[in-house]
Amino acid sequence: MNVIPEEKLTRPNLLAMMVSVAIGSAGFYSLPAVSAVLSGDQVIDGSVDHSQDTYLGSGILRIDNGGKLGMAPDTDTSVGLTGQGQAIVNGTVGAIFDMQDSSRLSVGTDPTHRASMQYLLLEGSSNAVIDNATISSAGGGNGASALSLHDNSTATVTQNALISGKGFSTVGRLSGVTIDQTSHLVVNGATIEGSRVGVVTVRQSQLDTTNARIQSEYIGLYVNDGSRANVNGGQIVSTGEGQNDPLVDDVTNAALQVSTNVNHTPGSHPVATINGAQISAQGSNSAAVLARGNTEVNLINSNISGGKYGIYAATSDEATSLGNILSLTNSQISSTAEVMHVAANGKAAIKLLNSQVSSSNGTALVTDSGSTTSVNIDGSNIRGDVINNGGNTQLALNNGAVWSGRAQNVSSVSLASGTSWNSTGSSVVAGDLNNAGTVVLSEGNNATRGSLTVNNYTGQDGTLVFNSVLAGDDSPTDKLIIQGNSAGTSKVAVNNLGGKGAQTQNGIPLIQVNGSGNGNFQQQGRIVAGAYDYNLQHSADNKQWYLASELQRSPYDLVISHTPLYRPEAGSYIANQAAANTMFITRLRDRMGESRYTNPVTGQTEMTTLWLRQVGSHNTFNSGPGNQLKTQSNTYVAQLGGELASGSTDGRDSWHLGVMGGYGESHNNTIAKTTGYKAKGSVTGYSVGAYATWLANDIDQTGPYVDTWLQYGWFNNHVNGDQLSSESYKSSGFTASMETGYTFNLGHSGGGENPTYYYIEPNIQGVWMDVRRDDLQEYNGTRTQGADEGNLQTRVGTRFFIKGHNKIDNGKERSFQPFVELNWIHNTKQFAVNMDGVNISQNGAKDIGELKAGVEGQISKSVQLWGNVGQQMGDKGYSNTTAMLGIKYSFR
Repeated sequence: MNVIPEEKLTRPNLLAMMVSVAIGSAGFYSLPAVSAVLSGDQVIDGSVDHSQDTYLGSGILRIDNGGKLGMAPDTDTSVGLTGQGQAIVNGTVGAIFDMQDSSRLSVGTDPTHRASMQYLLLEGSSNAVIDNATISSAGGGNGASALSLHDNSTATVTQNALISGKGFSTVGRLSGVTIDQTSHLVVNGATIEGSRVGVVTVRQSQLDTTNARIQSEYIGLYVNDGSRANVNGGQIVSTGEGQNDPLVDDVTNAALQVSTNVNHTPGSHPVATINGAQISAQGSNSAAVLARGNTEVNLINSNISGGKYGIYAATSDEATSLGNILSLTNSQISSTAEVMHVAANGKAAIKLLNSQVSSSNGTALVTDSGSTTSVNIDGSNIRGDVINNGGNTQLALNNGAVWSGRAQNVSSVSLASGTSWNSTGSSVVAGDLNNAGTVVLSEGNNATRGSLTVNNYTGQDGTLVFNSVLAGDDSPTDKLIIQGNSAGTSKVAVNNLGGKGAQTQNGIPLIQVNGSGNGNFQQQGRIVAGAYDYNLQHSADNKQWYLASELQRSPYDLVISHTPLYRPEAGSYIANQAAANTMFITRLRDRMGESRYTNPVTGQTEMTTLWLRQVGSHNTFNSGPGNQLKTQSNTYVAQLGGELASGSTDGRDSWHLGVMGGYGESHNNTIAKTTGYKAKGSVTGYSVGAYATWLANDIDQTGPYVDTWLQYGWFNNHVNGDQLSSESYKSSGFTASMETGYTFNLGHSGGGENPTYYYIEPNIQGVWMDVRRDDLQEYNGTRTQGADEGNLQTRVGTRFFIKGHNKIDNGKERSFQPFVELNWIHNTKQFAVNMDGVNISQNGAKDIGELKAGVEGQISKSVQLWGNVGQQMGDKGYSNTTAMLGIKYSFR
């Protein structure tokens, strides 16, 4: 249904006579019941009633001091100006006031008296200025607008004015303003209201408003037939009260209607430009903006809200409608149902520039059968589904635009670089999807994942983001189904939705191509779950793309083997755990040097000792099946200790009690040989402890000995994998040792002042390691824990050393002991990490052979030095190289 403006009021049949009338300041004059044309100045400051059409042909009509020019009951008589007449109204006019033939009117110029008029009609290039006044047609009988402009007339309405066409007449609803036939209305801050229409512009007329309020129950502002409306600020409102008769389809009322109807001027189209305004329509079937036919609507810096629709675009009454151009710039639009709707056979070109679109029911756009719609989402954020019900609907995203919603049978979607489409569920693109941006196939953490089905897909260095529960082959996952052909290059990223990882057999399917598989999909970033790395792999014809946590197999392999892809972070977790448990382990010789050079039972003054040792080591090991994780670490340790007490029980033996503390740090790196990914780890910590030593024969340096110690350590750990967040955790616990051995004198050579003595010392040591790490949930969701904690390490070995003396050292209490050690080390448990239920352990460290060589020396009565280098070797690539330097000082 179209709202066509009412017929303008008919000009009266004026008699060719001139009647001069004078009205006193307080008088009352009743004009005869004939039409009359008056001349000369007319001043009314009392009350005048009339029952005829009365016009002023020349001179000035003044209604001052609240004067009243009334209307006889039940008549449609009019008064007004013709020719070059001029009127100044600061009182009340209770009749149709008709201005003709370039006449001029000023209403409400006196701020002390508010003017009041009914049915102000401007025609014939007349002009009016309306200030402190109310123009109201309420209760009138002819259904005309309160203010009507015709025939190239102009009017200016200021902020103190009210123009009201509310209510009903004998012919229907009343309107506020009609602007017709190239007329022009300027409104500055006033209120215009109507029951039928607030303001209607037709036939190349123009409306310019600033901070005005335009409202109606039916249509707030109606721009029609080649006219123009420029609205700056203010409000356009449709209340929708009592509407049952639809404007078009099921739209019963609209705040802004822009349309071309059957009576439009050929080659013209209406244009509405709204800047900084509030446009709102109330009612269950209302539209904030209704565009019909060949129209142009520009919404700038505005807020648009509809009771049902934000924008409704439809055809006009003519079959050759060219379509609607709708643009939103820096605006917000919302509705309770469909934000935008293009009706059957409608045409719409919609541009959203830096704007926001949202709907209460989650529907952004619906297009009906036979419609043609293009939507350019430019730097905007649109949230809601796009549903195409048999039309041609094309979407293009540009300049950082974001669309969150499903596509249902959308004809085509194109994403420029920097844009994103977040599909909120399963979507269908009936035509082509061209992706230079980012497509997220689904939202949320549901067990049932979404799918995106397209006809043809072309990647333009865009990104596809899949959400998957990463586990085995049957893991719930998003899928891209390409019914036709794939082309171009795309990146593929995968978010893990709580999957704990598992070894796949055939892989988790992500992309299926039913046509030609010319597209190339490249994995973006690491895809991890639990202990596993997942890789994007594909079939030989590039039609099947899937995630696998095992090595890519050649399609020609006759023997299928499944080699899991373990994450390199596992190696760094293991290295941290091994370093925290082993860096402060000592042996008697490591800690005390050749302590038997000090004899506390020879009658000399008791001594207090202080010792320091520094150790550096380089460790290499492999972990995981097939030694696929290779780890190297470098460790530095500084330990300081001192004896608190010493003595002897029988004059030959000696015992020593002391305390010690240390600082250590270890840095490691791991590479996964299967994937090339790397991880780095580090551990720093401190220890405190005590030791006790008993030497059976401290005089001739032979016989048994027993050494024991207990330490507590606490550590800060870090692991940082390629492309993953850095992880931090703590560890702490006790280590304890019991060591015993027996020193045999094998004899000597030489004599006199240069004897050389030979010794062999078999020994055994057991070390309990119980430094435990905190459980950690990584940022990617993987839960890591220590595994196989509580290791008992035993060492069985033999030490060969020589004690030599040269006559040049006579009297200097200086001696040196070179030595060689051979040891066999056994660990009851191997250091390991548990990642979401999968244990990965250090390989090759269960049984280790060790060769160590060094020298110990007494430099003076107070100073001892010792140093050594050692090499440990296990199987599966395990090795550990150490170097140590120690010094001991005795205080007498």
